[in-house]
Amino acid sequence: MTEPTTGQMDAFANIGIALVHVQGTERVIRTSLDFLPGAASLTIENILSRQSLEERQTLPRFLAELRKRATLDHRFDNILFSFLSMRNLLVHDFDGIPGMDLNTAGGIGNCRVFTNELVRLSEVVLKIFTTIITRWNDELLLANIPHDPVVDDAVTKYGSPVVPLSLVQAAAGE
Repeated sequence: MTEPTTGQMDAFANIGIALVHVQGTERVIRTSLDFLPGAASLTIENILSRQSLEERQTLPRFLAELRKRATLDHRFDNILFSFLSMRNLLVHDFDGIPGMDLNTAGGIGNCRVFTNELVRLSEVVLKIFTTIITRWNDELLLANIPHDPVVDDAVTKYGSPVVPLSLVQAAAGE
């Protein structure tokens, strides 16, 4: 076996970085399921599975349950779907990544483009789910505090969890 080239080593590093980002995002998505009583039959494995994305059953059900608890911009669906599709390619079908060939400079460049985009999407999804979970947690804490006019005013003023549109716009490249 020949020693990997510098380009191949860079590609391996990019793949490793992308996998670490994806795993962190998966953990946060898994945590969000704890806050969705209507999603009891959903598991992170169902949401992440290739079959679920292809059949488009589990992911829409998850998003419907999520929307019962949070206001999400309609573009979030495409962002999450893109993230999950790219994640599944990297994890389950590496050879299916368009233009991926670690034996050519062009293929290594395609690897860099793919992994950079996956990391970018992972960070956006992570930020959105972290925001949602934080606000849900705050709601639970507020529910256990005796009524206080200041707290009541804050809840009235800021309302239910809303994903900042700026996060969705940033993810959409706007």
